[in-house]
Amino acid sequence: MIVDEKAQIYNKLSSFYDKLFFVLKPGHKRAGEYIKEQGIEDVLEVGVGTGLTFCHYAPGTRVIGGDMSLGMLEGAKKKISDFPHLSIELKQLDAQNMDFDDNQFSCTYAPSLLSVVPNPKKLLHEMLRVTKVGGKVIVISHFQGDRKQDALFSKAANPLTQRLFGFRTDLSMELIDQLENAKVVAVEKVNPVGPYYLSHMVILEKTS
Repeated sequence: MIVDEKAQIYNKLSSFYDKLFFVLKPGHKRAGEYIKEQGIEDVLEVGVGTGLTFCHYAPGTRVIGGDMSLGMLEGAKKKISDFPHLSIELKQLDAQNMDFDDNQFSCTYAPSLLSVVPNPKKLLHEMLRVTKVGGKVIVISHFQGDRKQDALFSKAANPLTQRLFGFRTDLSMELIDQLENAKVVAVEKVNPVGPYYLSHMVILEKTS
């Protein structure tokens, strides 16, 4: 199964994930700021990884962190004691087929998962399903640029990044535009590297 293959890649990366993906921290910080600004007190974080986002939640926030990789969850588990002001529960899950009820969470957050799963569209629909009407869905991901050269680079790099790190670089913003039961609240560029940005943060509100 593809999910098993992805889990194996991230099990191997888990021991040095924090050092390898430190460039994602600005995006985590910005999403945390937004969650605080909105007064959101319960978050389902899918693709929680090693818990790099925990430091950006407000005291009292209830966080359910899910990941398909047990190695990543072990890394996150080691951080829980550093955040006694949070209520953190960790769970192994397939984010494309979650065993949560409909309309359960005020916010569903995927900091770096959309480009990893086999079916990004299914992930978005599943995140919306478990989010309450009026609740927020936050996605941080790399999307290929609008310029021709950006799109060509993204497609050329895609086989290598999938093989080494388990994520794709050829996602299009059309995925967001095609959603029927959500409206876009904001789209921000995050994770700068020099004059370029690695990622976009997309904030959606569930409408029905």
